[in-house]
Amino acid sequence: MLSLATGLTSAQAFAAGNDSWQALKKSGEVADVGGDDNKAIGLYAQALKLIPAQDVSSTLDVEARMATDYVHQYKFNIAAPLTKHIQTELPKLKATGKYDPEVLVSVKFLSEAYRSSFDGRLEMDKRRANFDKYESTSLDLGDLVAPNKQEIEHRRYDRARNYIYFREPENAEKVLTKLLASMTPQSQTYPRVQCALAVVQEKLKRPQMLQKVQVELTKKYGEVGALAKIAAAQLWAANYDALDQTGEKALAIASTKKPPPVEAEIEVLLSLLAGDDDRALYAKGEANARKLCDIVASSKGKNSDDFFAVRKRLISYLTKTGKLAEAKALRSKQPNNFDWLIEDEKKNPLSP
Repeated sequence: MLSLATGLTSAQAFAAGNDSWQALKKSGEVADVGGDDNKAIGLYAQALKLIPAQDVSSTLDVEARMATDYVHQYKFNIAAPLTKHIQTELPKLKATGKYDPEVLVSVKFLSEAYRSSFDGRLEMDKRRANFDKYESTSLDLGDLVAPNKQEIEHRRYDRARNYIYFREPENAEKVLTKLLASMTPQSQTYPRVQCALAVVQEKLKRPQMLQKVQVELTKKYGEVGALAKIAAAQLWAANYDALDQTGEKALAIASTKKPPPVEAEIEVLLSLLAGDDDRALYAKGEANARKLCDIVASSKGKNSDDFFAVRKRLISYLTKTGKLAEAKALRSKQPNNFDWLIEDEKKNPLSP
């Protein structure tokens, strides 16, 4: 078992020595919630000394909590041996089937802590450097606690987008190519990864794969459905000009269909709205939100939750474009956040 400095005062150490490891762990959790990482680390270190050697699950749980605090403090060199121990022992523990699920939650938090080391709060050069150092660790820890292979595939697909943020489509292509090769066409994430890879290659002036993928998707989802999948991939790759062109084409084709491919239209417009938001194009977003409101109103009804959600989005755009009177009028038609309580009371009146 790893042994680290406690960080406790002598009085705290004396008190801790007379506590159970469970109590020490609980006190560490309280310290974590209060934002006192150093106190939590000290309590976890004391708990580790008292956990029975055969209780691997509790040991790894506390180590993960402790490592998470060190990562939050950017003390990666101290977190490293704890993390390595978890990566080595957790697969063995899971193979036995005898562990407390709480350890998986703690390791998931550790994975997210490593991810936070290269999030948007940092300057780009520091963010990029930390990404190179800790992205693989974050992903590997996430894989260890993922409930299934689909979750692993989806997370790795989602995280490959970091290379788009770093303006490195070549590296995004490498990651997506490797990921696609590890998947089966039956995987739910396969079409997304395939489309994303094709779009990235298009961005790199190699459109051949996208042309092939579009033919395959059209056979499976129809013309508008295929364009909806491609638009979502272009959003993923931040290829906004191509997204706008694909979206306009898809909506134009949809307008000629009887009956219209409603779900594909909605999918296209949601991608367009996300692209508008990314670029702060609120007037354009307003126009697309109006289209989406019309489609949802006619297909799902003006009293549907979907319609209220879309209209709420339109109200946001109207506020940002200065159309406050219209925004206020539409807001007055939105259901109150507590209306569901009233409706529930009508259906299930309380006993007197």
